[in-house]
Amino acid sequence: MKKLSLILSLIFLSIGLLGCQQRGKEEELDNEISKNVANTTTQNTPKGMPSDFNFSTQFGIKKKNEINTFNGTVTKA
Repeated sequence: MKKLSLILSLIFLSIGLLGCQQRGKEEELDNEISKNVANTTTQNTPKGMPSDFNFSTQFGIKKKNEINTFNGTVTKA
């Protein structure tokens, strides 16, 4: 019973230590992502809806529902 307890303790200790080592890599990745985000340019959305903005999408079972802004229709089956 003591051997089993010792083995389990060592396993949990080693898992804990390995988990702590990953924290530094996580911070490095966060720093790298922050640098990449800071270097990108963003494009703001327009204040009003563009006059040429239209779309058509079908959804649901067998695509029976449709939103069509070209024709100004919404179909729900």
